[in-house]
Amino acid sequence: MELFIQQLVSGISIGAIYSLLAVGYALVYSVYNFTNWAFDGFMAFGAFMAFTGITSLFMPFWLAALFFNYSDCYSFSKHGKAGLQPAAGAQSAAPLYDDLRHGREPGNRQHH
Repeated sequence: MELFIQQLVSGISIGAIYSLLAVGYALVYSVYNFTNWAFDGFMAFGAFMAFTGITSLFMPFWLAALFFNYSDCYSFSKHGKAGLQPAAGAQSAAPLYDDLRHGREPGNRQHH
């Protein structure tokens, strides 16, 4: 019975992580109509850094989760601005997102 309860808790925990990722993808897609596939990489990086903080730096769980969650969000926002920002002088990233969504080369405004 003890093994069943451990497996149940483990399954619910993993399901909760999957649902958080799904909500993140849905939120990004609903705003930009474009899926940012780097999202899960940043999530995994933040989780790994929090694990390292707990095991190697002996941080309490709540402090590691709080610190690495905010630092991960900060690095994600900086990466998004650097990686998806349109060419210098453009007022909006909308043309870039539109090109990527329709499978065109960014900056190539001719339709297929």
